[in-house]
Amino acid sequence: MEGRSHLVQLIQAARNTSPRMLWAVVYRLLFHPLARHPGPFLHRISIIPCIWYAYKGSRHVVLAKLHEEYGDIVRYGPNFLSFNNPKAIRDIYGASSGFVKAKYYSHGPPGHKFTANIVTAVSKAEHGRKRRLMSGAMSDSALRKFEPFVQEKIDLFLKQLMDPKSFNGTVKNLSEWFNFLSYDIMGHLAFGKGFNMLTSDEHHYVQPLIEQFQHRGSVIGTAPWLERFGLARILLGNMMRKQKLFREYATVQAAERIARENRGDGIDDIFRLLMQAKDKETGETMPMEEIEVGVPIWAIHRKPELFPDPHTFRPERWIENSQEQIDLARSGMMPFSVGTRGCVGKSLAMMELHLITAKLAFIANIEPTGPLGDDYGLKDFFGASRDGPFLKITADV
Repeated sequence: MEGRSHLVQLIQAARNTSPRMLWAVVYRLLFHPLARHPGPFLHRISIIPCIWYAYKGSRHVVLAKLHEEYGDIVRYGPNFLSFNNPKAIRDIYGASSGFVKAKYYSHGPPGHKFTANIVTAVSKAEHGRKRRLMSGAMSDSALRKFEPFVQEKIDLFLKQLMDPKSFNGTVKNLSEWFNFLSYDIMGHLAFGKGFNMLTSDEHHYVQPLIEQFQHRGSVIGTAPWLERFGLARILLGNMMRKQKLFREYATVQAAERIARENRGDGIDDIFRLLMQAKDKETGETMPMEEIEVGVPIWAIHRKPELFPDPHTFRPERWIENSQEQIDLARSGMMPFSVGTRGCVGKSLAMMELHLITAKLAFIANIEPTGPLGDDYGLKDFFGASRDGPFLKITADV
């Protein structure tokens, strides 16, 4: 009898659910505020395709293809519009924009209270306060202090890259090695002590662990209800298996950093500058169903109207093309985003990029060991996950 009772309840639930689902489909197709905008049928009625592409890391490629098919405005999800034109960049991300950041960014590791950082802060006021406090640590004067440490790490990076006895042997996966360099530089600048990834594999697990965090965040940000119904762990598996190890390591590093500060022998790293920073506007110090819109960077950087023959590596386009063509291309360039949400670390990133490119081209011979491909296995997991290129790099003698 009990089993029959459960069966009856399930049938009744199905009867109640089916009309609701049917009405949801009809509403999203005909009466929803975004109903007039084009997009694939499944994307217009359900978030499921968005979840799948976030899980696969192929959202950037799918959006680019959809814009090729449907034009500059695509309804990517029931409540999401994707724009692929320069005007949308200014309208959505510009300093005078009335848009706020989507709730996509407001999801942290399971079992922990979410604390927003400068990237994930949804509130404009909170983001503005964090940015003003961090701007001093990324100022030109601060970067001049940091440059010797950056130079030192880049020199070590090049030495290890050309050493056939270092990690990976003769053929190097440049995605991995640039990650090693980035984490060593940021560890040194932020904590006064790097992860030593260029010389030891002890902490090589950190980068894939953070990538797992980003992968999870991309999926949960797309559909927060996955977590509420316990589906996130089923879909994503045990992505957090090394979280405890990383947290223990971070705790030790923080304790050592505090001890150095108390002894007065710490360098002027980012955390010291941040703790001393004051909000220029307030004088405060650092305290311990909506419609979503966006411009897909991958798609707009491959828009033929802005970048003719976009899949060809042709850097001379920025020199040989007419000024009108160059200005048009610049209007669609947003590698660091734009406006008040633009990357606060852009100057540091450009300094690293210029130094690495110049030194690598000057002292090294670079030989591909196979086809370079178009995107090095790039996946969109909130941040970009890459694999390759695989190169043989030797000293230029």
